Amino acid sequence: MKLINEMAEKPYSETIFPLYRVMTGLQTVPGAMLEIPSETMSSLQVELTKTLRNLDDHMGNLLCLATFARIASSWTADAENKHGPYLPSWLQSVKGFFGQKRGLKTLDLVVLRVILACSASCNNLSADKAAESIRLAIDVCDSVEQDQKDGWIANNSPKIAKLCEKVTREGIDHQVQMMGVAFLVSLLPATALSSKIPKLALQTLLSNEEHLQEVVPLYLVPRLVKANSVILGKTVILEFANCILSKLRENWPDDRANTRAIQRAKSMLQGLQALDPQFFNTAVTDFGPKGSYSQSLAELIGGFPRRTRSSICQNAELCYASLAEAENELLFDLLVFTSHMTLSVATDADNSDLTGVNAFTHYLSKAKSLLAESRCDFSETKPLDHRIKLSFPGLGEQHPTSRSDWRAGIAETIMNCSRMSHDTLIRKIEEVCVDLERRCNTIEEPLRAVEEERDRIASEAEQLRQHNEKLQSELQQSSSSIAGLERDLHQLQNHAQSASVRVQELTAGLDTARREIEEQRHTSQETSISEREKARTRELDLLATITEKDDQIEELQEESQDLRDDNDKLRQTLDMLSKENGATLEQTAVLKQEASRLQESVEQGRLLLGQKDEEIKRLLSDQERMSSDSQVLQRKLDAEIALTEELRGAFQTAEELHKTEVTTLRKQYESQLSEITMQHTKNKEETESLQAAMRAAASNAAKKLQTRDQRIQHLERKVQQLRDERATKAREFSEAQQHIGRLMSVMGFKPDSKEQNTASKQQCSASTPRPTQMTTMQQQTPQRQDYTESQSENMLADSFASATPQPSRRSPKRSRNAVADQDTKELACRSRVRPRRERPALADANQNSQSGSQRSSASLCTQEMAGQDTQYGGNLDENHLHEIDLDMDLDFSKDFLFTSTSLSGANDNILPPGAQQ
Repeated sequence: MKLINEMAEKPYSETIFPLYRVMTGLQTVPGAMLEIPSETMSSLQVELTKTLRNLDDHMGNLLCLATFARIASSWTADAENKHGPYLPSWLQSVKGFFGQKRGLKTLDLVVLRVILACSASCNNLSADKAAESIRLAIDVCDSVEQDQKDGWIANNSPKIAKLCEKVTREGIDHQVQMMGVAFLVSLLPATALSSKIPKLALQTLLSNEEHLQEVVPLYLVPRLVKANSVILGKTVILEFANCILSKLRENWPDDRANTRAIQRAKSMLQGLQALDPQFFNTAVTDFGPKGSYSQSLAELIGGFPRRTRSSICQNAELCYASLAEAENELLFDLLVFTSHMTLSVATDADNSDLTGVNAFTHYLSKAKSLLAESRCDFSETKPLDHRIKLSFPGLGEQHPTSRSDWRAGIAETIMNCSRMSHDTLIRKIEEVCVDLERRCNTIEEPLRAVEEERDRIASEAEQLRQHNEKLQSELQQSSSSIAGLERDLHQLQNHAQSASVRVQELTAGLDTARREIEEQRHTSQETSISEREKARTRELDLLATITEKDDQIEELQEESQDLRDDNDKLRQTLDMLSKENGATLEQTAVLKQEASRLQESVEQGRLLLGQKDEEIKRLLSDQERMSSDSQVLQRKLDAEIALTEELRGAFQTAEELHKTEVTTLRKQYESQLSEITMQHTKNKEETESLQAAMRAAASNAAKKLQTRDQRIQHLERKVQQLRDERATKAREFSEAQQHIGRLMSVMGFKPDSKEQNTASKQQCSASTPRPTQMTTMQQQTPQRQDYTESQSENMLADSFASATPQPSRRSPKRSRNAVADQDTKELACRSRVRPRRERPALADANQNSQSGSQRSSASLCTQEMAGQDTQYGGNLDENHLHEIDLDMDLDFSKDFLFTSTSLSGANDNILPPGAQQ
């Protein structure tokens, strides 16, 4: 009772296991459990039933069912003959778990527990505990009636397939796998098993390694041997027989290993003996006299019977005599099995009767008892030899005794005992009479209570039916909501696919724009290279002719205008790409919002499903409470019926009517409970499948959104790279424009030598007002010179780094290599113009020309970087170019022609035609 109280306080596997061990020990004694008080066994049955309701305790459930199996199996034919056919109520309830009442539910629970033990997701169970739980499940399965097993197997093929899948999965522990195979072999008939299930245990059964042999218990070895023999045929039967022979022939390193090998060989032989003779037809040829098996068996029979190694077992690990006796029995049983198999096959071939074969086998079995027993010194020792003989000196002395005294004492003792027993008996009879009178007076009260209980149960059943209908309607609503969520999820997936297509299109557009930019960059580079070549050729051509200058200037203007147009187009293309990128980011934000909304809806669905699960659990608890109440009522009703039958026979008619009504109500109630349970199981499976589908959909959506975010980040990086490339192109383009400006400044107004000679004769007086004109042009542009002086000096120094400085002038330098091939032609010109180069007015004009060049470079840089059309811009330069009036009569020196003078500076320094005249 102490163990039961501890289990009631802490209903866990640790407190149930001692009770299981106690019931296992009492199982070997027939009827021993019936000697225990009924109150104790009833409380044990009630507490174990309560523990079964806790479905979270894996080992606790199986230990409870295994304890019930031990109790149910203790009621054998001998116990029935001794105690009568009447079963106590607690024993009826226990046997109901394995009979028609609850046998199917027990098998459902046991199979689900085995599936959980073999599953990879069962992390809270170690391999040893999982294997132990499967062993308990095998014990429970063995206690279930065969009719219930057949019915369950016929209706639960999906669960069997799931269990086979879990047993054969990769990565399962070997011990757990072997116990799972043993469970399948114990549950299913051999014909219903696939060949790969028993074959998993074949290598373990035939192995001689100790750690593999300890995986499967001995009492399960015959089942596995029989299943493998039935499914795989003669080859496996011969392998098992040879394995038994090898265990008899082999010299083991120690006696314990030899004992374990003999025990396992006996278990394997029991499995072969359980086979039908029809399986021997295919294997008998290998067992013939010419086979290796028969020769090995004949060699072993030559040394039969084996003698004990030593008759002294002192200080030994085991008894040598018992080991030799076990080996002789195994060899004799193997010989009987081989003879029976061979004779059965020969009789079937001749279509003879098997009576003689069975008689011969029976005779051989009886002859085993005639084998000489191996004895050791310890077994031949008599019990009296171990007693210590003591001498008592005082026993020989005789003392006088009074014969009348002891007779009187015995008589007095007997009288006292009889008086006490009489008083106790009278007291018990009085108590029984009082209790009987009280029960007779209150016999109608239990009947009224039972009727009220019946009405209450009917009303509760009606309420449960209504509640079940309500739950079904809620389940339909939840199914519709889940379907709506699935539709929304499908729409989001379509939207995500369209967004991905849009992203791909944008990617293709970016690639196209990048290729266009690359082409434009190559074009600009080629253009700049060609412009450099043209500038070099133009510098040489300008020395020969000046008349082609206008055409070249117009071509340069057109090319610069094309470059500006190309730059504007590039800027527009980049603006469009930026807008499309912004639109893509907005779409991404919208997708993220939709994903968050979908996540919220999924969370709401999960909460709703959790509420439904709680309601289902509450219904299950109500159902179990009603079941226990009905069982208590049943027990009370049985007791009252027994009392009313003994007390009054007048109530027989009323009792029969009452029994029929209660039976009808119980059947109706049980049928309703079974329907509710089946519906609950179905709803639970559907809910689990829907939850799995929703989780998979949510995970897919999250993965797609993550992939889309990564692609968007990749596109943003590409756009940033394109922006950097655009900035690089803009800098290169600005440098090209600056170089073009420098080239244009090189192409100043340079008259040739012939015009200079004619002009010197006709306009001698033109040199006199030239300082005035130069002074006037210097006064017109003082501000531009101050603004661009520092910048133009740096740019001119970089462009014409090879120029030779003139010590007597402040004008910019010119290149000596550019005119090296015309030194002969320029000697006369230099001799004529050298006096004029020293004039201060011409020096001032050259300074104006340098400041104009600086202003032109500054105006071009300002136009390219700021993009504004100022008074130093291209439009003003173009207007000035149209207003140029070339005065070929002016006397310019050759150094002045090579001065870095821009077009804008030249236009600023030239007066209108009216002023020159």
